[in-house]
Amino acid sequence: MNSLPQPSPAYSAESAVPTATAAVGAPPARKPEQKHARRGALTMLGTLAVGLVGGAAGGGAATWYWQNQPALPVGEIDIPVLFREVAPSIVGIEVRGRRGSGTGIGTGTGFIVTAEGHVLTNNHVVESAQEIHVLLADETRVPASVAGRDAQSDLAVLTTEIPREKVQVARLGDSDRVQPGEPVIAIGSPFGFDHSVSHGIISAVDRSYGARGRSMFGLLQTDAPINPGNSGGPLLDAAGEVIGIATMIQSPIPGSVGVGFAIPVNRARALLPRLAAGETIRHPWIGISYRVVTPELAEQLGLEQVEGFAVLDVVPDSPAERAGLRAFTVTGTRDVTGNGDIIIAVDGKKLDNQEALARDLQNRAVGETITFTVLRDGQAVEVPVELGIQPVAAVNR
Repeated sequence: MNSLPQPSPAYSAESAVPTATAAVGAPPARKPEQKHARRGALTMLGTLAVGLVGGAAGGGAATWYWQNQPALPVGEIDIPVLFREVAPSIVGIEVRGRRGSGTGIGTGTGFIVTAEGHVLTNNHVVESAQEIHVLLADETRVPASVAGRDAQSDLAVLTTEIPREKVQVARLGDSDRVQPGEPVIAIGSPFGFDHSVSHGIISAVDRSYGARGRSMFGLLQTDAPINPGNSGGPLLDAAGEVIGIATMIQSPIPGSVGVGFAIPVNRARALLPRLAAGETIRHPWIGISYRVVTPELAEQLGLEQVEGFAVLDVVPDSPAERAGLRAFTVTGTRDVTGNGDIIIAVDGKKLDNQEALARDLQNRAVGETITFTVLRDGQAVEVPVELGIQPVAAVNR
């Protein structure tokens, strides 16, 4: 029940994110004979299910611990030692929620980010949850609730009842410094097997991926196996610092084929205080759908230049409608007719690729006014648009 919507054949990786190592002393070494009684006991609700819990008010100010630790030489990770150090900061997440006409159980992962026991995970792990529990490495199981969330960034912070003496805060690294080829490990709960470890490298940085209208940008790509249940879990570097949060995979089957994606930890770091304080993050919204103008579409519309985005739909009572943006008429599956607007620039800056507008919105605020330059009836026209709040169910474009 914990999957981020995405284009087939992609599957979301259910798991939680480890962030930084202990603020409460050295973590205890785990005995080899220790077993996780819960491993494999939970039934996944399906790799393409989505669940959500409304943000409950969080506690007061949180204390954040960013610690530094010398890294091992590039290419070297002492995985057993690293796991023993960071495992107490990572939790499995059990979620009960409604799916269709029934109730099901899902799993994910998370990691402890404050001395008060707040846990960071993916929003899609807890999206429709009615009941949440977290499972520590020593098998302690405690209830949790959503403090704050950001659906667009796919992040959520949980308030938990983890005993203070068992709180170990994960250490956050610097995702801006990550480079392709660096070794990484992922820890999560694939298919319900909590605290599982996998190893790989960073395959690429600054990737864009996701479903139509829900694309995410600046993602880290890794070949470290992550599977349903890993979502929300940490991607760690050789020093044991969290550099990313597992969020989704691309695969023709409901499992890893070595193409996974993680949210850069610096994005989460900027939101943590607000999420832990109980805030639901709102993002700006325009209320349009559009298609990149291709040579074929330009010919169809009788355009002299191949540029910009053709507006295909304007949502009623949206910022776009109030600003007077006009949509073309779409007939069948591909035919576009009428006298709609073609957006060619935002605040004077040309839109030169398919993601340009969505990326621009990431740096905007609700209530901000932007000015579109559009081609309308062959003339360049400037259209100011005051950005609104993205509705929960809206496609942010």
